[in-house]
Amino acid sequence: MNQPLIKISILAFALLFVISCKKEVPPPICAITNLIANQEFFEDEDIPVIVFADDMKGMITSVLLYVDNKNYSAVSDFPYHFTIKAGDLLLGTHALKVVVKNSFSKQNEASVKIKIIPTNVESPDFVSFSDGKIPRGWQTQGWYIDPTKGFDDSFSLFSNIDSSKISVYKECNGIEFYLNFNSKPGIINFYLDGELWKEIKGGNWYKFSYSFPEGLHLFEWEYLIINYGYGVNIDAIQFETQK
Repeated sequence: MNQPLIKISILAFALLFVISCKKEVPPPICAITNLIANQEFFEDEDIPVIVFADDMKGMITSVLLYVDNKNYSAVSDFPYHFTIKAGDLLLGTHALKVVVKNSFSKQNEASVKIKIIPTNVESPDFVSFSDGKIPRGWQTQGWYIDPTKGFDDSFSLFSNIDSSKISVYKECNGIEFYLNFNSKPGIINFYLDGELWKEIKGGNWYKFSYSFPEGLHLFEWEYLIINYGYGVNIDAIQFETQK
């Protein structure tokens, strides 16, 4: 065997040895240290989010905070702290997630769910929007007062925005409400205490009524668009209580 061939073989073996011995760079370490699962916050509170992040091989380059899978904020310098305004969120449960990235383009994440509750503000027993206002205790995203159409007068709450939501807490044992889908059908997902209770499609001022055990409940309506340019009205919401 000639000398050049021996040298090439040795170099090739050494290169394979180095590659086989090279360890995978681990991802960074991360944790949300100050929150527990389903921790409750009032809607007028500031929510601190404290993140522990470390890296054994490289350095932390960024820490990103997501709320319900939407980018909320980011920091790149220690300490890795965030503040969420509870008033920016609807009442109910929200998923928080932090993503930590390092200088080797590795990342890790941690998550926790929190719940936003009302600050001693309860909805009236009957809501018809007849004063042209959304009542205290109601939170809406993508819904607004429609002064031209209502079930029992000319006012209602209206949306033609996809994934628009209403949420309200009320102590009761039943609910009744009316929905009016305009021209083309959409979908209303009606949630009770965070669980999908009913998927509602179409209808011209249809009445919906449900009963459940007495207690403080979270009611949510989510409008999903099938045909753009149309919308849905909700009106005459009656909360039933034990007498």
